[in-house]
Amino acid sequence: MGQPISVDVPHKLGAAEAERRVRRGFGVIKEKFGDKLSAVDVVWGEGRADLTITAVGQTLRGALEFLPEAVRVTIDLPWFLAALGSSVVGRLAQKTAEVLRLPPPKA
Repeated sequence: MGQPISVDVPHKLGAAEAERRVRRGFGVIKEKFGDKLSAVDVVWGEGRADLTITAVGQTLRGALEFLPEAVRVTIDLPWFLAALGSSVVGRLAQKTAEVLRLPPPKA
């Protein structure tokens, strides 16, 4: 059993714009880190994205929830990574904040 962690990344974009930027940014992240990831699966829903990421023989499952003033990132860390929980939360918050600062996607 893993250890669920959650972090809210604040923004002033509104839920729809935050989701558009994260969708765009997710493609950039896959390009940048795709060689380090065995599998990445994202299922986009209304106001959320469910994630399954496999790397280093470990599978991470989680979700992004797009709220009017924050993106809530929730990840269930496998026991192997649970000891790194606080650093994982910090990296998740940092990367999500970077994606939210990207220029708006072109229509």
